[in-house]
This record gives sequence, structure tokens and C-alpha cells, in this order.
Amino acid sequence: MKPKVVHLIDVLEKGGAQKIVFDIVSSGGFNFEVFAFWGGVYQKEIESLGVKVRVLGIHPEKIGFRHPLNLLKTFLWLRKNIAEVKPDILQTHLLGADMWGRLAVPKRVKTVQTIHSAEKFRGKLLSRFGLKTFLFDRWLNAKTDLIVAVSEAAKEGLSKEGIRPEKIKVIYPGVDTKKFAPNEEKRKFWRQKWQATSKLVIGSVGRLAKVKRFDLLIKALSSLPKEIVLVLVGGGPEEKALKKLASVLGLRKRVYFLGECDNVAEVLNGFDIFVLCSEWEGFPLALIEAAANQKAIVAVNVGGIPEFVENKKTGILIKQNHPQILAKKLRFLYLNPQERKRLAQNAYKKAQDFDTQKMVDSYKQIYSSLL
Repeated sequence: MKPKVVHLIDVLEKGGAQKIVFDIVSSGGFNFEVFAFWGGVYQKEIESLGVKVRVLGIHPEKIGFRHPLNLLKTFLWLRKNIAEVKPDILQTHLLGADMWGRLAVPKRVKTVQTIHSAEKFRGKLLSRFGLKTFLFDRWLNAKTDLIVAVSEAAKEGLSKEGIRPEKIKVIYPGVDTKKFAPNEEKRKFWRQKWQATSKLVIGSVGRLAKVKRFDLLIKALSSLPKEIVLVLVGGGPEEKALKKLASVLGLRKRVYFLGECDNVAEVLNGFDIFVLCSEWEGFPLALIEAAANQKAIVAVNVGGIPEFVENKKTGILIKQNHPQILAKKLRFLYLNPQERKRLAQNAYKKAQDFDTQKMVDSYKQIYSSLL
């Protein structure tokens, strides 16, 4: 009988952590199930694989010390379902799942925690609840069999928390590089759709949330030539505010908001430059996807990003929160197409080392070693 591995995650909405779960459970070789506190688009995609998904129906923002009744319901739900499934391994993803999953799991079950961010407690330690969560997490870390970090930066952050290096393994996220390979027909289609056949297209992909700082990208665009347009792929709580900012700056006709897209691999073909302005990142999948599509990359020097973007080799690194510097680098690439091409080619070559199968094989080696 195949060993049972349960993946527990906060939500099944679109995101890098969810994509990793999907790639692992779709690979076979083990008896996989997925538990989630809240559903989302990935629930149907995982279920279409024949993998069972169990959803609690309480959003993780409503689970924790501030919501003791929901916390009790979550704990009992986890204990009940873990008892039914009897997994050999429980793997947790994202903060809520990391906390309550490792609390509820019985000792006989091996536990693997995947840390998707280099700054797990960013902005939370100054609050009473944040400090309590941090201390609680440190206690749970001692009970965890193995912690997977998505970057060396994330591993370094864990080491600073006092976790022994031998208990941490780095596994970089992977993408289907063939799926994201450049396609000239798709490029022509999207550039015609955006009326940008002879223009420079800057693009970014991600949830429209404050942490992604798409506002900086829009501000940078305001000082760039009119022959440059911006395409943002993704939806989120900041969409209305970003559209308002674009209008205030007189850029509404130069910024395309595509919303949630199921065909990111196609849309990327229309870009010339891919940009990441986030306040923090673990190791963003969107970065590898853009590189696999042979795009020049401009990204902030945070988290695990510099582990992929080598400044002036596979992309350009910039400081956080500096729209003027961002505009300067984008203007440079606009005026130097050969440099764009060189950076894109180098990024494409490096992306081949971050294939999905390599990531999946690394996780399976962990499962086998624990069993």
C-alpha cells in the first residue's frame, strides 16, 4: 500500500504555495489528500486529479487566538479528519496551517513544514498576538520532523530563530519550463490586443495586494515615454485603488488590468520586461515563469529573489520602495534592446534548473527518508 501524505494549507486560492501543492499531489507515487481551511480555484483542479480535498469552511483570518471558538472548531476538525485518514506524513503550508496543523497532529505522524516566505512574521511581532504566535511557532518547530525552506534566505531566517541547520532543507519552487517557453504567435496576438505592436510592454503577475507594491510600478510609468505600456495580471483588494492611481496620474489608457487569468503562460509572451516590486518575497514562481518565457527581469532585492536574479546577469536588482530608481532602470532597458535580449537569454538558461519535476523529486526523497 502506498504511504499516505496529507497536505494542509490555509486556502486554495491562486498562489505560489497552492501551485506547489498541486504539482506535488499531481505527480503520484504516494496516496495524497489535501486539507484546507478555505477553498478556492485550486480545489476543483486538485479534485479533477482524483485527489480528495477536505475543506473546513472557515477563513484562516478567522482562526487563531482572537477567535477561540473557531480555533476549537478547527482543532476538532483536524483531529477528526487526521484520525480518519491516518496519514504517515502531514505537510503544512502557510502560517495558519503551520500552527494549527502541527498542534493537532498526533505523535505517530511525521510532520513536514514548508516555509514559503523569508519573513514569516513580518510586521506582526510588535503586537501582543504576533509575539504570542511567534513563541508558539518556536515551540512547534521543536516537534517538527523537517522544515523545508523555498530559498536560502528563508533558511537563514529560520536559523536566526534557533532552528538547527540539519533540520532545514532548501527546495526551490519549480515550473513547467516547456509550458512557459516563448511563443511568437501568442506574442503577436497579445500585443495587437493591447495595441502595443510597436511599443514596449512592461508587465507583472501577482495578487493585487499592498505587499506587491504595484503602485510603485504605476508611479514609475508616469515618468516614462508614452511608447511604454503596463500590463498587470491578477486580481485582489487593491485593484480599485490602483485603477484610481492610474487615472489620477493620467495613465488609464497605458495600464491594462487583466484580472485573474488562467492563461498566464500565454499572456507572458506579450511582455518585453517583467517587474517585481514586492515588499518581501520567499521565492516567487512568477519570476521563474517570466524567465522561462525569455523576459528581461527587473526585481527588488528582497527575500529569495537575488538567488535567481543575479544583478546585470540574469536581470536587474533594485532597492525597495524607489519608483525613481525603477523608472531609471526601465528607461535604460527601453533604450537598450540588446541588453534586454542578453538579460532575457541568461534568465531563460537559468530557469531550466528550476523545473517542476526536480522540485517534486526532492519532496518525494524527503517522504521516503522520513518513512
